[in-house]
Amino acid sequence: MEFIWPQYEGGSIVNLPATMAAILGAGLEGAPPLEPSLWKDIARGTERIVAILMDAVGYLALQRLMEKDPSFLFARLAREGSFSSITSVFPSTTVAALASFWTARPPVEHGLTGYTIYFKDFGVVANALTLAPMRNERGESLEKWGLEPEKLVPVPSFPQLLNPWGVKVVVLIHREFVKSPFSRALHREVAEAVGFLTTSEMWIILRHLLRKYAGEKVIVSVYWGLVDALAHLYGPGDETWEAELRNFAFSMEHDFLERLEPQDRKGTLLMIFSDHGQVQTRPEKAILAMKHPELWELLALPPTGESRASYLHVRDGRKEQVRAYLEEKIGSFTVLDSREALEKGLFGRGNPAPDFYSRIGDLIAIARGEEHLVWGYEEPRLKGRHGGLSPEEMLVPLLMVRLDG
Repeated sequence: MEFIWPQYEGGSIVNLPATMAAILGAGLEGAPPLEPSLWKDIARGTERIVAILMDAVGYLALQRLMEKDPSFLFARLAREGSFSSITSVFPSTTVAALASFWTARPPVEHGLTGYTIYFKDFGVVANALTLAPMRNERGESLEKWGLEPEKLVPVPSFPQLLNPWGVKVVVLIHREFVKSPFSRALHREVAEAVGFLTTSEMWIILRHLLRKYAGEKVIVSVYWGLVDALAHLYGPGDETWEAELRNFAFSMEHDFLERLEPQDRKGTLLMIFSDHGQVQTRPEKAILAMKHPELWELLALPPTGESRASYLHVRDGRKEQVRAYLEEKIGSFTVLDSREALEKGLFGRGNPAPDFYSRIGDLIAIARGEEHLVWGYEEPRLKGRHGGLSPEEMLVPLLMVRLDG
């Protein structure tokens, strides 16, 4: 299978914050802007930006839908503006990608390495979104143990970096996530955080926010996650994926675009993108580590990170035995030495975040095909996953259109 590495130097999600800053006349520390050919022409005269992140809407899947139905809203917007592909980060997952978007830094610098992270100071593997230890029967939280979400990420948020330039950042997100530990870690010093319950409500709130911040330099960042949830449950090839995206587009057109006043449109650039794609992963393709005692005995910790990009902490330096088991006996993983992958730029360039080395373990098992590595006894139920380096997971869309065009 072809692997696609992140294009951190001007072709990935991590480059979006600096691009938005440059469009609004601000400077930003961190990763550079996207290649100018992707945005310079369409961005002239922009006074504010609406940045919509659709979780798990991969470029290849969206491109197929647009080609199948040229009347689909996104296809029409692409003809009015521009449509291209950029890459996710590694691993291609929401935790790492959103952290890169909200800090303008690659994973090596922000240190959020996947859905599950080994927190060395606490001696546990925990869920990065909730900061709850995995296999958590007692309802514990690392917050209760003293971890402050606002101090989890060791680099500034891009709202913090933009404040001195007079550029505000507003976030619109599912209501249950507004004050979650993960949001508190990333959304430091936003001008406002607003929650929504439904997609149609989201578009109406967004329209009101544009009116509220009229005349100001502002980035309104929207996160919408329903496609990701459905693709996990049913698989990215299921009809529910397309149906939900069509509902999203219908409400976008009728509740947002058609009802904007000229003053709401003036100088406004709409940017639509994603954090990663998904691949089909039938549950029977799962590799349950605990059912492979020869492998399980070689590990000092359960696999962490992502099921399709797992960090392996190996006992007694027996890396070659683990590599051979996964690559030869199981035969569905490419295994990288973690330090070598870091040196080659898989996580980006920069000063590693505290505990970064302990979080990426000794080896990284990257899945091919539908395989994925999990560490329970029970067969998993998810039919769609992400985290790896396949084109379906790594390539994400970037659609840009002027609302005053």
